[in-house]
Amino acid sequence: MLNIFFDLDLTLIIRRDIDQVLSGVQLDYLSSQTSNLTVNGSQSFNGVDIVFSPLYQQLHQQLFLNLVLAGSRARFHFITAGSYEQSPTCLALNTFFSNSDRRVQRAINSSDFINRSFLDGLIGRKLDDFEGDPEERNDKLVEALAVAKADYIERVLMSQSVKTRNNMILIDDSEANREIAVKRGFQVINPTDDTYPIIIRTLASAISGDYSFYSFHNHEIKKEILFYNQEADIYT
Repeated sequence: MLNIFFDLDLTLIIRRDIDQVLSGVQLDYLSSQTSNLTVNGSQSFNGVDIVFSPLYQQLHQQLFLNLVLAGSRARFHFITAGSYEQSPTCLALNTFFSNSDRRVQRAINSSDFINRSFLDGLIGRKLDDFEGDPEERNDKLVEALAVAKADYIERVLMSQSVKTRNNMILIDDSEANREIAVKRGFQVINPTDDTYPIIIRTLASAISGDYSFYSFHNHEIKKEILFYNQEADIYT
């Protein structure tokens, strides 16, 4: 079974007040449609409504539809380090990506929804528990959250009757999250990369046609890991 793990921020959705952080291709595929979302129990921040828009809307609509039509051959999960609440978030995701298809709506509503609270439980520590100055603590937390995401993917893998690491695919804008996932043997896709539309179309076709998929973003990360390891060897 193919398992797709979707990050939320800068992958499926973007807060409109911070859309300046988007890459060029993400800006090209930014929809004008908007929806409010509840974050940290509130729909506003500093008195201003938290408004989100979908990224790669049509591409993701087709991908979700193909995942649903694949039946038992594919499954998708939402996994975010953000403090999103499941019910309002799934409502927004349905508005953005279901294209009013009830089958997709049911699949989104019933999918696994892993948020910050769940990941904190896997880590077993909070930001203030890490040592160092605020920047050092944040760096440690980013790494810990990346490991927690990979641990959850590992948990899903171990629940499969056929355990194929290559069938676990993380779609995530975070380099730290992708690097840890690749080290675990999972596939990754980078939604900030110019090739993302091509890769998502290829993935959607692979799901529809029931044939194997390989993301060359894995190869890029493996090259980076090899480079940094070689650099470290030089100075040891």
